[in-house]
Amino acid sequence: MATAVSRGSYYKSRSQKFLESRGFVVCAMHFTGWMKRGADRFVPFTRDLFGADLLAVAPDDCWFVQCKGGASWRDQLAAARKKFMQYPVPHGASQVILGWEPQARTPEILIVAMGPQPAKHPVIIPPRRHPKSLPLFARPA
Repeated sequence: MATAVSRGSYYKSRSQKFLESRGFVVCAMHFTGWMKRGADRFVPFTRDLFGADLLAVAPDDCWFVQCKGGASWRDQLAAARKKFMQYPVPHGASQVILGWEPQARTPEILIVAMGPQPAKHPVIIPPRRHPKSLPLFARPA
């Protein structure tokens, strides 16, 4: 049984290979360290930098990338947008989510924000693929 960490690492490596094949230079954006818990116990931890899993740089573009995958990767979009919203976006950079459907050969690319943007910036929310119908009490007569 795959763990959440192994699934995340899988989609992260697929995203890195995908971006490198498109001409980007890619590096991981996480910090790993040790946290002291008690008198003689240390626990490892890891944190994403700037809310991104990967940094992809090309001569004319710079992407902060979050990698999502699996059958329910769209359920995590609101949390990813909220995380990205906390950080400023420099001029010429973009915040991007790469979403991998199961068995997909290429990811779905969602642009969250394009620079320059300050911290706490609004994010781009695309329209719903299937619009929700209004409840009966809200429908026009």
